[in-house]
Amino acid sequence: MQIHVGASLDRPPGPKYLSALSFAELRFPSTRPKPKTLERWRASVGESFTVSIVAPKSSTEDATHAFKVEELGEGLDWLGEATRAAAARAVVIPTRRAISTGQRDRDKLARYFDAIRERNDALLLVWQPGGLWDLDLAIPQAEKFGVTLAVDPLEADLIPEGPLAYLRLVAMGARPRITPGMSYEVIERLREHPAEEVFVAVQSERSVREAAGFAALLAEPEPG
Repeated sequence: MQIHVGASLDRPPGPKYLSALSFAELRFPSTRPKPKTLERWRASVGESFTVSIVAPKSSTEDATHAFKVEELGEGLDWLGEATRAAAARAVVIPTRRAISTGQRDRDKLARYFDAIRERNDALLLVWQPGGLWDLDLAIPQAEKFGVTLAVDPLEADLIPEGPLAYLRLVAMGARPRITPGMSYEVIERLREHPAEEVFVAVQSERSVREAAGFAALLAEPEPG
């Protein structure tokens, strides 16, 4: 099993990060970097560094619509160009409450995924649903979409099976940080998982430190 561990960041990381971790999940909550900027950054970090990009709001919704392909041409074009420029392995699409479990919204999301594939067919598509999408509904739907389901293993009862797993550990509310005990719990579950490749993205105020701690625990020999 190959496991990529990194922090969820709002900007491409620099040399100090690269010396500690070999994966980063990039979020752009306020401004979208130009693809040329990402291309120059990518060239500076080397081919072995692994990247995923979280689709920003400007690529998922306009003032009145969410995930409506016909209204998102510029945002989708940027996402395709940015993921190619950064040589991203995956793009993460959080839908929150914008996509319901109804057939109309499922069809809308299927068109959205197809639009991303048209712009960059080399990407792994990762979907993180919200709202009423529990795992019993989301797992079979992700299979129909042909995408990987992202889960927070500290919240989810299970990690969906398959050759690829994408985990997003988010510190929030009563869980302000990702402790070593939490990391070890996730690692123990991964050791029993059949995935060939796993992405682990840590999002917190101390995301880089906590991701590095997770990676260090992962490198320790298995007990027994």
